[in-house]
Amino acid sequence: MDMIIAELHEQSRDIYQRANRVLLSSIKLEGKDELPLLTSQDQEAIARLSSEKAVLTEAHAIRLAALSLKMKVLDHRLQYPTVAALHRRLWRACQSTAMAMEAEARLMRKAEGETKLYCTLMDESRALHREAEAHLDLADDSEQQLK
Repeated sequence: MDMIIAELHEQSRDIYQRANRVLLSSIKLEGKDELPLLTSQDQEAIARLSSEKAVLTEAHAIRLAALSLKMKVLDHRLQYPTVAALHRRLWRACQSTAMAMEAEARLMRKAEGETKLYCTLMDESRALHREAEAHLDLADDSEQQLK
């Protein structure tokens, strides 16, 4: 079981990193906000996501991967060594989905303006950010109780 938990941890880190990069790529393509200081690995990954089609394809793949991750984490919730570890994995899954949705919405706004669909995507992204924050709060509370 420890190997499964370790694999889920690696998957969650990978998906989160991909989601962050796809969001940064959409920000770059949108041209409205400045990008933060990036590592060379991030710069290379963002350079590969230089078209709207590439960003949208990756954002969709991330959304599917994050949902799958969330389901796997929940399927193995009893095997996690601590409640905090479980909620940190769920935080990453929710946060990754939210970032991917925001990336899609930003590109939609660039192409079509602030349509109803754009607003819906951003609302869903914000809701997932709130869910992610709730998981992070639960993880922090759980760690505090262990002390």
